[in-house]
Amino acid sequence: MTLIQWSRGYEVDIKNLKSIELEALREKFMLTNEKRMEITKATLDKILKSLESRDFDEVPTDKLLAHLIKILEKIEHSEEIEFMSDEVGDTKDMNLTYRKSWTA
Repeated sequence: MTLIQWSRGYEVDIKNLKSIELEALREKFMLTNEKRMEITKATLDKILKSLESRDFDEVPTDKLLAHLIKILEKIEHSEEIEFMSDEVGDTKDMNLTYRKSWTA
């Protein structure tokens, strides 16, 4: 069997393995939604603490407040949260799944 024949025979397997490896790298370097919210919350806490302790003479107020507004907008427009339930109305013996959505 030549290398070309071997390559054609295992083409799908090779592509799948490359895709799995690429996905693993993406997961390694991407932040989860939960982690992004934790970072956003920590940043907001630091800004609020700084605002409480400052007399606004050290840092331009417009810059600090603009950053605070951006953080608050991020929190307001965060992704939709979905809750799952196995129950549909009063029918508890049916194993149907439906989604109720609430926007955070």
